[in-house]
Amino acid sequence: MLQGQVIKDTITNPNIQVGDHSYYSGFYHGKNFEECAVRYLLGDPPTREVWESGLYSNIDKLYIGKFCSIASGATFMMAGNQGHRMDWISTFPFSSETFGDKVQDGFLPLEILF
Repeated sequence: MLQGQVIKDTITNPNIQVGDHSYYSGFYHGKNFEECAVRYLLGDPPTREVWESGLYSNIDKLYIGKFCSIASGATFMMAGNQGHRMDWISTFPFSSETFGDKVQDGFLPLEILF
């Protein structure tokens, strides 16, 4: 049976803010919105310790309005601050391990490189 879930009631990541009435309609599989629809956002259970360390100061945040309905299968791909350099000609996260010493490491956040 398809049933909705009020998103704000299940959010644990401090980098997600959701309005009062927004709901996720993919709850029929028993997993909540954050588990199924949000990818690569620091502050989730596996990355909570790194986020709380303060190493990253410019963290992505996901804001969802007050009256939004989000369908099953929708995915929010975050990680704008995790190696995808917007100031380079390519957003590919180059690695000196793969491409040699003369390549600046694209996996480091911008504030650590400069």
